[in-house]
Amino acid sequence: MTTRVQEARTATPNNPPANGSLLDGQLYVEMATPTRLWVGVPTSIDPTGRKTIVDQTTLGNALNKTGDTATGLINFSAGINVTNAPANVPLAPQDTNTLQAASTSFVLNQGAAGTQLPVMDGATAVVGTSTRWAHADHVHPSDFATQFPGSNALVYIGDTPPTAVDRLLWWSSSDGCLYVRYNDGNSTAWVPATPSTIGQYLPLSGGTINPGPLTINANAAAPTPLGILQVVGANGGNAAVVADAFGGVPSYSGRVAGGTNAARTAVVQGTVLSSLNGFGWSGSAYSYAATIQVSAAENFTGSANGALLNFQVAPPGGTTPISVAIMRTDTGVQIRGTQTNDNAAAGYVGEVITSASPGNSIATGTWTSTSQISLTPGDWDLSGVISFAPSSATVTNAFAGFGTINNAGPNPPIGNSYIASIYNTAGMSGPALVPPVTRFSFNATTIVYLLGYVTYTPGTCTTTAYIYARRAR
Repeated sequence: MTTRVQEARTATPNNPPANGSLLDGQLYVEMATPTRLWVGVPTSIDPTGRKTIVDQTTLGNALNKTGDTATGLINFSAGINVTNAPANVPLAPQDTNTLQAASTSFVLNQGAAGTQLPVMDGATAVVGTSTRWAHADHVHPSDFATQFPGSNALVYIGDTPPTAVDRLLWWSSSDGCLYVRYNDGNSTAWVPATPSTIGQYLPLSGGTINPGPLTINANAAAPTPLGILQVVGANGGNAAVVADAFGGVPSYSGRVAGGTNAARTAVVQGTVLSSLNGFGWSGSAYSYAATIQVSAAENFTGSANGALLNFQVAPPGGTTPISVAIMRTDTGVQIRGTQTNDNAAAGYVGEVITSASPGNSIATGTWTSTSQISLTPGDWDLSGVISFAPSSATVTNAFAGFGTINNAGPNPPIGNSYIASIYNTAGMSGPALVPPVTRFSFNATTIVYLLGYVTYTPGTCTTTAYIYARRAR
């Protein structure tokens, strides 16, 4: 069977066939760039009565359905639908950024876990194994170690704040407070991470300050360092340290051992176990002025721990404290005496009070108060003397002593131990009696009398009396 194909052509370039000009099945070659081949079709297929069969613009490098290879660019305006075996595409290296197709192998390789550890903020880094891709707009947390080299902590530590990063924590080594960089939407600032900035602090219970020192300063100025624990008062205020106890005893203890803390040895005689010292500002420095010391009076053993108290003060015009009182159980209390010609003040040990009463009449055979003295509360030692002076009479008996009842006998009348006496001495004209030193102890101010007794005949008699009282304690 022979099939004849009708064809037509045009010698005019770029002149496609007119609508309805081709017979059904008639071919028409358009001399154009690119060349096109048309075919006539019924208007039921295309209202123009024509359709393009070949157009070099889109099929210049046409592919067979199977077994062919394209070396140029192919455009698929409606996409590709692969229903059988997967279509293989060339494998591109990782990080390729072109318009070529990406295979599943490329996708997995591109998203595969790396071998380099990510930079972390001091925490242990772990290589991930997930092949999932992160969102394009994900944000990593701040790389603390990169922003602040040399710091491995999650909290920056330093005397001054670091470069501002919102939500960053900063522990100030100058005041011991924790701060956070806070952004309220209008401004940013370093604010305390705790309710209040309290400076260097002690734990609520337990804890050790090592190595110290610790200063509690209530003054605006910096203190002069001294010791491990220092309390500084405000100007014009007291620097008081108070220990309160309820049902117990507030106490201060000083403990001393020889050697070291790891290898202690017993203290020896003369070791100062504790001291309370007083210093005063001399114009350029604090000067040592006085101390109360507890010292070892012997070498310490498990059964011998003798000690003494030593009170020392610097004398006027001097700078070195000397002992003014030493207290021991074996030698008692040794008190330094006065170093000048002064008198003990009223109320102090050694206080002296005297009384003199001349020319008092005394009747024969009657206890009479010849002198008196007023003594304040305390222990007193009294001594005195009575001189009897008869006018023309002869004294036969005379007595003298101290008492607290006016014009009565001495008291307490313990035999004759508190009385000076002369018995049955005929012809004695003017005796003088000195009663023994007598102790009196009072809890209120009391008058003590020097009492005299004399018998004589005839005539009259007068007395001259003197009382000397010294406070014993």
